[in-house]
Amino acid sequence: MREVFVNDGDVQILDQHRRFTDLLDHAESADPGAEEGVGAGVTVIEPWEGYRQMSAKDVIDRARTASVAELAAMKLYEGRHRARQTVLAAVDRQLKLANGGRLA
Repeated sequence: MREVFVNDGDVQILDQHRRFTDLLDHAESADPGAEEGVGAGVTVIEPWEGYRQMSAKDVIDRARTASVAELAAMKLYEGRHRARQTVLAAVDRQLKLANGGRLA
């Protein structure tokens, strides 16, 4: 068994990540009747200004230094807009690294 040491900041980041992934999971599930377009609409804004003009390579480079909150926003925005598989995979990798190598 491998020992892993975390500090309070790490725990807070992991808690944030879990909350964001819970929100993402909930946002992707529709209530009965919502499949037909009944219900509230959700608008997802860019994670940062200029995101939509960035190449996949540039977004992936930024993901390497992004906070957990930024990664969650990137995943949500990218999934709802351009859905570039390379970007989504890179964001998932970074989220997994932030979670100690485990998917949340």
